[in-house]
Amino acid sequence: MSKSAQDQLADALKREGDRESSIGFYRDRYWLPIAKRLIAEGWRPPPRRIETVQELDALPIDSVVLAVRSRTVWQNLAELESLWGNGSSALTAKTLLHNYGAVIVLWVPS
Repeated sequence: MSKSAQDQLADALKREGDRESSIGFYRDRYWLPIAKRLIAEGWRPPPRRIETVQELDALPIDSVVLAVRSRTVWQNLAELESLWGNGSSALTAKTLLHNYGAVIVLWVPS
C-alpha cells in the first residue's frame, strides 16, 4: 500500500531535517504536524510515473493517465488485459507504452 501524501511529506521533511538538526527522532511529534499544515495549504506529492505494462495493468478500471511524449489522456476501459481509450482509439497497456512511452497517473478511482 502506498503512503499517504501526508506521510510522504513528513518523511521528506524528516530526511532533510536530519541533515540540518538533531530532531530527526521526532518524526511524529515534529515533522508530521508540519506536513499536515502543508497538505492543508495545498501541497501534493509528485505524480506517479508508470513505465511498465505490469504497473499500468494494475491500475483499476476508470483510471486516467497522461502519455508523456504525446500529451494525450487515456482512460482504462477494461480490467483483464487493460484497454485504454482516448475518445478516438483504444489500445492495450503494452501498445500504449510502446507507442507513447511512459505515462503519468492523473486520477485513480477510490
